Amino acid sequence: MTSTLVTREARVVRIDAASVLVELLDAEGCGGCHAQSSCGVGLLGRVFRRSPSRFILPRSEPLSEGDRVYVGLHPSALLIAAVVGFGLPLLGLLLGSSSAVWLTPGNSDTAALLGGLTGLLFGLASVRWRFRRAQSDARFQPVLLGKR
Repeated sequence: MTSTLVTREARVVRIDAASVLVELLDAEGCGGCHAQSSCGVGLLGRVFRRSPSRFILPRSEPLSEGDRVYVGLHPSALLIAAVVGFGLPLLGLLLGSSSAVWLTPGNSDTAALLGGLTGLLFGLASVRWRFRRAQSDARFQPVLLGKR
């Protein structure tokens, strides 16, 4: 059973002998539908503007700077990234807060707050560590599919 790749359009920024640096286009939200004006993902994308994502990919065909290309990523990589990216901080928040309440006498709200923040920070650090490890994993590497 073969699975299809999730594709995004990108622009070639720089070309080296064996690799190409591409920058994803449409960095605001998911860009998946016409409901962006009322969608939370589209709103967050507009509020928290980030620089466009860039990837260094192996060069498989002749390209020029400024060319538009398609980049693909395996859907399971997106699912894992979403679960890890949202799940670990949330789990850390809940476990930290409940552990602090359980361990402190009187079930203090301050302890719950501090424990939750500590757990959240630990969860965010875990996400960062996990995503750095994933950079060397071939399953999480985008592939250059071709010119537009």
